[in-house]
Amino acid sequence: MKQIKVEQGNEFRIYGRRIIEDDIFLNAYKQAAAILEDIVIASDSEKDNTSSSQGADMSPPDFLNNIIAFTGERGQGKSSAMTAFTNTLTDGIPSSTIIKFDSRTEAHMFIKLDKIDPTTFDNINNILEVIVARLFNSFEKLYKKNKSKINIDAKNTIMQLFEKAYESICLGRNANLLSNIEMDYETNIQKLAYVSNGTSLQNTICELIKEYLILYQKVNGIDKAPFLVVPIDDLDINIDYAYQMAEQIRKYLIIPNVVIIMAVNIEQLKLCARNQFHKNLSSMKADRNEAELDARAISMAAKYIDKLIPDGRKIALPIISTFEESGRDAISLIYNNRQGENLLIKYAGKGLQDTLLGFIFDQTQIVFVPRRKSFGVHLIIPSTLRELVNLLSVLGKMTNLPEKKEGTYKDILLQNLHVFENFFINTWCANNLDYGNMEIIQKIYRESPLNMHRYVSSILMDIMEKTSAYTTDKTSPLLPSKYALRTLKDKISDKKADPLLNNLGDVMLLLDILSYRYVSHQIQSLVFSIKVIYTITLKRIWLTQDEQSSQERPSDPSTFHKFLGSSLWSETTVGLLRDNRDVFEFNPSVTLFGDESENRKNASSVKEDEFPKVLQLAYLCDFPVESSRVPIPEYSRSLYPGNSSIVKTARFNLSNLLISAVDYEYLPYKTGLNYNADYKKYLDMFKNGIIEDSLLLILSNYELIELIQTDFSLYNRAAKEGMTEGEYLNDFIDFLNKLLHNISYFSEDEKSKVLIENLFQQSLVKIFANSRENSSEAGENKSKSRESRSEVRILAEEDWDNLEPKFRKRYDTAKNTVSKTIDNPREQPPSGQAEISEICSAPYFQKSVLNLAYILAHYGNRQDSPVPFDDELKNMVRDLYAKSAVIISRDGRSTKITESMWIAFNECVNKINSNIG
Repeated sequence: MKQIKVEQGNEFRIYGRRIIEDDIFLNAYKQAAAILEDIVIASDSEKDNTSSSQGADMSPPDFLNNIIAFTGERGQGKSSAMTAFTNTLTDGIPSSTIIKFDSRTEAHMFIKLDKIDPTTFDNINNILEVIVARLFNSFEKLYKKNKSKINIDAKNTIMQLFEKAYESICLGRNANLLSNIEMDYETNIQKLAYVSNGTSLQNTICELIKEYLILYQKVNGIDKAPFLVVPIDDLDINIDYAYQMAEQIRKYLIIPNVVIIMAVNIEQLKLCARNQFHKNLSSMKADRNEAELDARAISMAAKYIDKLIPDGRKIALPIISTFEESGRDAISLIYNNRQGENLLIKYAGKGLQDTLLGFIFDQTQIVFVPRRKSFGVHLIIPSTLRELVNLLSVLGKMTNLPEKKEGTYKDILLQNLHVFENFFINTWCANNLDYGNMEIIQKIYRESPLNMHRYVSSILMDIMEKTSAYTTDKTSPLLPSKYALRTLKDKISDKKADPLLNNLGDVMLLLDILSYRYVSHQIQSLVFSIKVIYTITLKRIWLTQDEQSSQERPSDPSTFHKFLGSSLWSETTVGLLRDNRDVFEFNPSVTLFGDESENRKNASSVKEDEFPKVLQLAYLCDFPVESSRVPIPEYSRSLYPGNSSIVKTARFNLSNLLISAVDYEYLPYKTGLNYNADYKKYLDMFKNGIIEDSLLLILSNYELIELIQTDFSLYNRAAKEGMTEGEYLNDFIDFLNKLLHNISYFSEDEKSKVLIENLFQQSLVKIFANSRENSSEAGENKSKSRESRSEVRILAEEDWDNLEPKFRKRYDTAKNTVSKTIDNPREQPPSGQAEISEICSAPYFQKSVLNLAYILAHYGNRQDSPVPFDDELKNMVRDLYAKSAVIISRDGRSTKITESMWIAFNECVNKINSNIG
């Protein structure tokens, strides 16, 4: 496993004193060693050729390219890689046991100049001058240390070469120097000498370095012939003079016995060259065509850089996140404190993603759910070394959370969250979002929490209306139809009158649609940014709300409860995105009291021994307002509103299992029994039934809430279609208790936590089992006293003409509604499978019949070639839709259709398929 070692307190220094075992750039170093062997062979061959020929002062040929370039984006580790390879090379090749150099390379030794950083150069200083100056300093040190070994002739020879090189460099830097020389005989000869020196500067530099290396070898008594290593860092950053410096390297430093090792961003260097070529071309043409000039400048720059640094000399450093994605070269992250202790030892062997996500969780309690290998790595995982050490620095400066969640725990966690929030907004978002999306995040960040849902919903709907890039075909079943989007927009828009009418579920649904619907890295980054802001906001609200405030708000939910809203996944989720069946509607009176329901309409008649059952129902259910266009938060309506008669409809919502547990004090007011103090002793059953730490871990982390939604909707889905409320709840609780095992970086202790205690689970599930028994008993009693009504129910499968007047009205209304759908043209046919393979619930059946109506509307009303559907088929579709509407209204949403309806539906499907081919 490859390693990245970072030292706390020194995170931002350049690493790479030398190559270490399991280095993440080990393959790059091996590639560099192979390139070095080619350079040495070419240099030795050139030296042999020039020594045997008469023209010893001839310039070296073009094939001798002596550059090794570590390339990549900013922060990718180029400087560290360059430093590590250079130090390993110059510290002595035989001592390197990690990188095996080839035989020709091992036959030489390598000495280096100090690293050259061109970022501070200007038109006064240039790279060639700095190299000569540093070589002179090295010579001075060598001479002072070894005066007795260097004779005066050798010293004078090399000093003359230094002087000659410096004069030529000055001449090239200041062309006006020639014009200052008077034109007499002697000065003309001097001018010719200057010109000669300038044109032969490459030979002068070559001879100077050659003499220095010979002297170095002789003085130190070395058998191996030395090479001079010139490390150059970030040549491309000096935008104004990068091209000029590249030219100096090309003209004067592509010479034998020299190895240039660079850390450079190739694309940025091409841009610098492009700007220079564009400037030169612009001055040459009077009638400038900007597009043509720019295209030619781009082409010239690409060819120039490819000649300066050919592909065979470029070493592209990998992005660190790709190691994790590949699954073959996992990275072990080591973060040592000043005492040499690895702060991440608990994650040893878990890879970069799990280590970083675990460290974030340890310091902030923010859960980022690891992505599956086939989906890459989590968006929070840095791509470059610089981003990685920046994140480690932020996390390393945080105070470690106490093991016990008491005392200063909340204050420390709040401070850590604040530090992480600043990093995320000002660094992660700034690096990953464009200006427009960054502005959106800044506005959301400044919004008050209880207005955040409405504000975010409005922004997301605007984006969906203005963006038209799709990830898949528009008819994909993963994407909501245009009709569904219009319905969604209407429902959410209706809530804008009051910010509290929006809930977390509305935002979750919109973000989900946005993630599936649009192709854009920016959209994905924006969605992720909003999720993180929600997580931080959830945690901050929970940590800062006053626990004593419940005494001051006896009939009002807590702030955390209000922010979560009435549902984690929103009622609009049902039937729109994933057909989540997390809602069941029923008559609470029958569920609670069975055949005694008529005597329990008034709250004052509820007995004390019935309190637990009433509390359980209020805990798991909402009591929606009937016949209201604008939805009201369900927590504002009690089971016994105003201590009067019991409500007629209860809606079981899975998310209440989690939401109700964060606000026990409000539970009695949700029942409407708060006038009676005896209920308080039953609250302990709820408080002891759920592990609070695990509950808050879920509810304060957006990605965990999302994980529940996505995984549970796919979890054993086929079996859920026929489940009762109790079976569905039982299945959901079992799923929640296994949820923490999906987080790979959690400790075994965290994975062993049980969210819902078994006894409490049995107690909650039992109420729905009793509900079935009560409903059955109530039906038997009513059949004895009301035979006529019973007869209608018994004959419901075959005799739809004998409906009660109110259900007949519902039948006719539904039939008229679907008739309008069939008769109106529709642009796109619905997506998804038409057939129903088994008897299903009435709501699912109704939705499927509506899809058939959409198909009839699309194909039957086309202007070009309408399909002639017969009236019998249309009437069958109308009839089936109306029957399902009656079943839902009369018997509840969990009721199944009859077999005859199922057969009739598939008959319609076969007729439609035969008509449209």
